[in-house]
Amino acid sequence: MTALTLTRVNADVHSVHLPDGSHIGNLKRIGTVWKFKAVGYDNTGNIIPGVFGCMDSIDGRHILNKLSTAYLIPYIDVGVRLDADSKGGIDSIWLAVHTLQPGGSSLKSRRVYDQAGMEAAFLRRTSAEYERLKKQGYVKNVDVDRPAVISVNMQAASMAVNEFLARIHGYRLKPSSEFAVRKVALHDEENSLVTGDGEPCLEFSRGVGRGDQSPFLGMPALGD
Repeated sequence: MTALTLTRVNADVHSVHLPDGSHIGNLKRIGTVWKFKAVGYDNTGNIIPGVFGCMDSIDGRHILNKLSTAYLIPYIDVGVRLDADSKGGIDSIWLAVHTLQPGGSSLKSRRVYDQAGMEAAFLRRTSAEYERLKKQGYVKNVDVDRPAVISVNMQAASMAVNEFLARIHGYRLKPSSEFAVRKVALHDEENSLVTGDGEPCLEFSRGVGRGDQSPFLGMPALGD
């Protein structure tokens, strides 16, 4: 029988390791029951993502990032941005695929959005309050949901799926850790970029492995 080692993450989560130190899963306490969840790895040792996010709103992406952090599920976020030129045309088109690991950087620390934008997005849930604060000058201007065409959406979706497949099959020459962020500028290919994960997000690190909690994800706006 193989001897396993448990490493405490917090009071309700322990990571499970083989004798060689390999992390094979996590034990999570839900109520009075401990449950085991296995994790998979790519050929470079990174955990294979298990959640895909295709949301337009800041608050939705923030919640999904917090969810993946709390339940230790790597997350691939897909984003599309079309900027109008105020003349009835398109000035720029951006596609982005972010691969996020629990305990690593977050969409917020990668500056996909900021605190003011997130607060404004949540306020839009109660439009009367949003309009009141906007008139008083307390809310940063927030772009309305941008329209997107099917060809752009499908290209972004295929980028995300190919990122997932690359991490499973390891067909890239460079390690997957160097592809945490992929941005494609359809209007100017030279502005496209690929980068690694960067520094861990201190704000999100407090919620790593927290699992079930009240209020949900530690956010009063979501209730119990």
